[in-house]
Amino acid sequence: MAIFAFMGLAAYGILDNIVRVEEQASRKSAEMAGMLKAQWQLGQDFRHMVSRPIINENGEFRNYIEINNDDYLVEFTRRGWPNPLDWPRSQLQRVAYKIDYHPESDDTDSDFFGDTKRYLIRHYWQVIDRGRESRPQEQVVLPDVDDFYLRFYSPRPASSGSNPSSLADEWFETVIDASPGTGLDAFTLPVAVEVNITVAGSDLYSFILPVRSGGN
Repeated sequence: MAIFAFMGLAAYGILDNIVRVEEQASRKSAEMAGMLKAQWQLGQDFRHMVSRPIINENGEFRNYIEINNDDYLVEFTRRGWPNPLDWPRSQLQRVAYKIDYHPESDDTDSDFFGDTKRYLIRHYWQVIDRGRESRPQEQVVLPDVDDFYLRFYSPRPASSGSNPSSLADEWFETVIDASPGTGLDAFTLPVAVEVNITVAGSDLYSFILPVRSGGN
């Protein structure tokens, strides 16, 4: 009896380990699928970034891209917004990203009611230059996000004393400083964007997205 009991415990332990491994593999697979979807969405936005400033709902001029403003981790203008129904609107779109709770976490009828996870949320506006009543649409991109930060591969002056037309390509934590007096084109886009996303407090995913140059 003791031998059979020992064999039963050993078999249970092996089965339990198999189940745990399968559960971890399933979670990892779902996480990877979600990350690939997020990478695709981010790629679509950054790849089509354009140097088009906007007017916000307060009548204020905002640059074509802003990093860590009062509301968003990044906010910028992109082109190529599909319009299959041929609505009378621009094909330019203003988009923004932030980390926040699920948009339905306060909805008692939602499956996400009371959800305490943090999500990467994409916001976009129906118009490029916003009126006072303009409100963004929300799109959940990725769950369990703890951190999201960007780096930009951009041309910069080789040195403070160099000719502004002499540029050196480097990675920076922000976009080009094209303010008056720098001698740089205010509408110069970065060459590429490095996206870094930390998921569930441990896994860091990094990928580089090219920025296509093009007209407004």
